[in-house]
Amino acid sequence: MPTLLYLSESDVRAAFTADVAHASQHAAFTALGRGEALLPARLLLPGRGDDVAFC
Repeated sequence: MPTLLYLSESDVRAAFTADVAHASQHAAFTALGRGEALLPARLLLPGRGDDVAFC
């Protein structure tokens, strides 16, 4: 069974910089524009009352 990796806020800040965020979004939108992106169906999870989570 795989081990779950826990990251602290400082771990995430160190690994996911603004440059990394920009590069990942650029790659994602480039793939989308070229028709190469894989877009799975959205999953809607009902919550309490009118709450809904989009996954």
